[in-house]
Amino acid sequence: MILATAMFAAALDLTSIEVDVKMHPENYRTLIERFEKADTTMTSDELRKLYFGYSFTTDYDPRETFPEVETAYEAGEYEESLRLAEEALKLNPLSLDLNVLALASADRMRDTGKMGEKILYYGIRADLVATAILESGQGTSASSPFSVIASADMQRLLRNVLGIEEIVDRTKVGEIDAIKVTLPGNDRRHILYFDMSREHQYFQSHPIH
Repeated sequence: MILATAMFAAALDLTSIEVDVKMHPENYRTLIERFEKADTTMTSDELRKLYFGYSFTTDYDPRETFPEVETAYEAGEYEESLRLAEEALKLNPLSLDLNVLALASADRMRDTGKMGEKILYYGIRADLVATAILESGQGTSASSPFSVIASADMQRLLRNVLGIEEIVDRTKVGEIDAIKVTLPGNDRRHILYFDMSREHQYFQSHPIH
């Protein structure tokens, strides 16, 4: 589980983020550059603009999931999974999934004594993305869901940030995904809510023929 200390902030305004990213692309590029330097001084507003703004750029493609990264990781090939994650992050730098896998791969090789900087670097990046997601809503109701721009990020948030041990069921509440889960150290079932509208909108506008 990675560290995540975010608290719910103001309501997420995707329209304002879209306008800002499209009208001021140079400012958005600066945010990307700061993120790639693992800048911990970024504000809550900047983090949300960074993460959700990515879905309004031409680079955004939630169909790119890079399963080979986790395959290598699960096989214990940590050097290879780190290499693959770093290559994939050049194409999708805001992926929580990929940043966590890069962190986990480096952490598995910490005994080599050469991974300290990478563990810190990817730990900060993963925490910044997780913070943007956790501050997008409370996640406990359909009226205040967590928002993500990719299904893979939802899965990674559940597993590595919230420490969810089991996904029991999943359904739709209007446009919101309701996920029934078992929380760590608690046998009671809880429902978490996710807004994945940006991914859904992408699939609708980019049908596979």
